[in-house]
Amino acid sequence: MKLFDMLKKQKTRFITKELISLSSLAQVPTKDYFKDNNQILLLINLYKKEYLEILIKEKVLTSNELKSAELHNKLNMIHTLIEQNTLDDELFEKVIFDEEDKVKALVKIRKFAIYNERIKELEEEVIWRIIALKEILKKTFLNRQKKISIINEINNLTNIFVILMNQKETLKLCLNNYSLKCFDITKEKEEEKEEIIISKRKEELNAYQKQAFGKVVYELNELNDMAKVEIALEDYVYNYKEPTTLYLCDAILVLRDSIELDFINKANNFAKTYSKLLELENRCKIFYEFGKNIIDKDDIKKVYKLKFEILTCWENCKLIEPFVNTTTPKLELETYEEIIYALISAINNNKESGLSSIQTEFKNYTFTILRLLKKELQTNGKYDALEILKNKYKLNLLLAFSYPINIDVIKEIYKNIYVKKSDYPEVNFYEPEFRWKDNLSLETINELKLMQNQKQDLGLYLFLKKYFQTNANNNIYYYLPEGLQKIGYLMGLSEGKLKNPKQMKEIMKFVKYIRQNMQGKIVILPKTLEIVLGDIVGDTELKELRLNSDLKIFNFNFASVANVERIEIPANVIPLKYNFHKQINSSLKEIHFLDFDKSFFYENIENLRTVLSPYIKATPLEEYQIMDGTTKKEIIYELTIDRIIIDFNKNWITLPKSACKIIEDDFSDFFGEYVLIRYINDLITEKISKYQDIEKRKLTKT
Repeated sequence: MKLFDMLKKQKTRFITKELISLSSLAQVPTKDYFKDNNQILLLINLYKKEYLEILIKEKVLTSNELKSAELHNKLNMIHTLIEQNTLDDELFEKVIFDEEDKVKALVKIRKFAIYNERIKELEEEVIWRIIALKEILKKTFLNRQKKISIINEINNLTNIFVILMNQKETLKLCLNNYSLKCFDITKEKEEEKEEIIISKRKEELNAYQKQAFGKVVYELNELNDMAKVEIALEDYVYNYKEPTTLYLCDAILVLRDSIELDFINKANNFAKTYSKLLELENRCKIFYEFGKNIIDKDDIKKVYKLKFEILTCWENCKLIEPFVNTTTPKLELETYEEIIYALISAINNNKESGLSSIQTEFKNYTFTILRLLKKELQTNGKYDALEILKNKYKLNLLLAFSYPINIDVIKEIYKNIYVKKSDYPEVNFYEPEFRWKDNLSLETINELKLMQNQKQDLGLYLFLKKYFQTNANNNIYYYLPEGLQKIGYLMGLSEGKLKNPKQMKEIMKFVKYIRQNMQGKIVILPKTLEIVLGDIVGDTELKELRLNSDLKIFNFNFASVANVERIEIPANVIPLKYNFHKQINSSLKEIHFLDFDKSFFYENIENLRTVLSPYIKATPLEEYQIMDGTTKKEIIYELTIDRIIIDFNKNWITLPKSACKIIEDDFSDFFGEYVLIRYINDLITEKISKYQDIEKRKLTKT
């Protein structure tokens, strides 16, 4: 018995020595140290109560039963998050920081401070638990097996305490490293650039908050708030990584299938599909950025590939706007650049998506088009994917010539891609006689270059223009250059000043070029044109002249040698009043007034006369005597055009040539003309009123 007691005593001494050694390493104080702090004493007693309940409940006990699952979850979480913020950190390895790196580092510094506080809280909990276990070991009668289990758990907790101390040192090292690099960059810092980067990051973090938490939890007023959001997102990813990873991988496949089934080309589904994609993109970005090895880089690139496909879908041949800018994430930009290089490679290497498609559409011109296309897509003799992504012309050109080739888009490229007029100082715009908008279509720029023999960079444009004109089924339309706002008098005067011969020669050269293109065509004025003071038609023969709806002032006084068969006049047009002699254009067969009841011609005899008077013919009849013996003569006043078509309120009426005629006695030409115009005006008003009255009666009956 004495021997047993002696062995027991020796064992106790051994255990006590081991405990003292580890406690010394961890520098864990005793309970007496906190005798004046009731809050800490309360916590120690709570942990003591927790352990006692386990000791009473369990007959056979190991240190595993004493472990706190909650504590270990916190420890695993803090260890994982600190590790992913410090190990293999590209930012930590960088020698020099740029502005974006600085912002990231400043946020990380604040994150490290928050993680440091979390470690302190865990250290305190570990200390309270060690003290609680020591108190139990010292004051509670326990069997040997339970004492050993308690000692093992104290050792475990002491080891945890040491690990936490090491993690604090790691954070301190990173903190010093980032602080020094941030200090270095302040020597040449660009505050505006930094503010832009911070603003961009705030937008991104707010989108992440909405995606993860359903709302913006933290208002991002300063860098501290950004650090809190990043840590909250890291916590979110840590807690939901298992089910979400599988969900995201499945979601990518599902969305991929929906695009392949062509859902996004349907108007009703495009918005929904794109919305789902953005949601999926944000979720993937959250798990990619705030979790280590949870979402693979290739997985998130799959999402960006889907995004590229959606953003580059043709919608009614509407040209695609560039969708990359300074806020585009690096990985997204990298993915798009890879796609661009793949498209270029497919065309250059005669793959299905390139050469065969061009061969099908352009037949004998395959190598010509490839050579010209290559030149257009390159910058300084090399392909630059980023330049292509940012350049609307190059982006649409590459996509239009990729498989399947889109001929309709190719036709639209030059018409609907606008550039700054100021970027083309080499082009003569014939000002001030011709006025242009600040942004002009590439077609307008190229046409002006062609006229001025600047063909060096127009290879592809010339080829396509020739190809489409050759293959066009109906080439009867001519559109005046888009972007044109005003046409002056073209009479040698500009704003009251005489133009010099050289200026006039250049202007008339341009006018001649336009008239040659108009010959025998249906001529459509550009939607940008507002004022036409001069005679743009000249001696040209036109099938039809269609004025644009935004035109404000137009000169209807064509030259006598003009040959315009039909004119279409929108409601907004005001005819230019001219004081010089009128010209007769006997070839006009039809005038078509659009929305006449809303136009400047409705019940306005002067405006109507300005347009119609050049087409009034006066023919004398035989003379006759009246009762007082004086001689009178009758004159027929009639329109020379075949008909006037009046559109109003989605209806139309026609006044034939035979209806627009009166016989008057011995009037002067001017007065007779005026009477005929008034008669035509009354006739139109009567017909419109009668039609409207019929419509009212129909409504009454129904």
